[in-house]
Amino acid sequence: MFIVLPIIRSLAATLESNGTGGGDWENASSWDGSNTPADMSDGDTLVIHLGDTITINTNLNFNGVVQVFGVLAFDKGKLNMDSNSVIQLATGSDIIALSSGQNDQIRIGDANNKISVTDINNLVTPNQLTEDSLTGLGCAVTGDCEADPLPVKVLYFRASQQNGRIRIEWCTSYEKDFDFFTIERSKNGFFFNTHAKVYSKTKNSSQNIKYEFVDELPFGGLSYYRLRATDINGFSEHHGVIAVKLNESGPDILLYPNPVTDNYMMISYTGLLETTYKILNITGIQLAEGVLQPGINRLQFNSILESGYYFIKVEDPKEISEKFIVK
Repeated sequence: MFIVLPIIRSLAATLESNGTGGGDWENASSWDGSNTPADMSDGDTLVIHLGDTITINTNLNFNGVVQVFGVLAFDKGKLNMDSNSVIQLATGSDIIALSSGQNDQIRIGDANNKISVTDINNLVTPNQLTEDSLTGLGCAVTGDCEADPLPVKVLYFRASQQNGRIRIEWCTSYEKDFDFFTIERSKNGFFFNTHAKVYSKTKNSSQNIKYEFVDELPFGGLSYYRLRATDINGFSEHHGVIAVKLNESGPDILLYPNPVTDNYMMISYTGLLETTYKILNITGIQLAEGVLQPGINRLQFNSILESGYYFIKVEDPKEISEKFIVK
């Protein structure tokens, strides 16, 4: 019996900025590849990467998703989108007006459902603009809500990479009836998850107090951390977002004992996920393979290897090769 499968249309396409600083929306050199937004179909996605500024300086139409990690700038330009469209703003992204701003507009849906860019210059992020959110922007969107701040002052919030880990540090200069901090983590800058909780050292203080947290298993590449402060009454607020890039030099392996004097070997693997390994002789012939777990692994040979030189190779994601000797 034959089963006839229907032809399924491919998913919506994605066009990304080229990561070289950006440029004009309509210029192909601003994007990765030879296409421009005008070549995209309804429902497709545009991505403006961190470090890129894409500028709109004319009246343009685009129906789909615009994800902004960098900057979307308007220079006497207008962006018209249908009611199904959305502009997603990652943490640290921005929408700005390069001119006076009153003629720079974003419209989503109905022709009257538009707003000048200057009205959303102070937009809080992460956030998203939809047909509904553009209808009478409230403080939840614009960040203009007036509220009493929490009784805590954060002097700084920073992160650094140390030996494959991320060290997060912050300092307060004032705490009153304070309870705890929450470290929130995100891979894309849009959606954050609770990652750790650090309790106040004093509850009440007018002195500088330093805190730190070490992320032992961070995301690879670029990731984002956010600090949320909560007082004893359960009220909370965020204090900044930081981006940090884990060194992509890759994991490492350490073999011992080396030379090998028995039919086993210990392998220390610094990767974050399990990976495969291969053992080859000096001529490149594969003799064995298996799986490495993060941490310390015991490699038991099924048979005693003859005396000589061998290589173990791991790919995670680039190839790591180490030589060992059997006596």
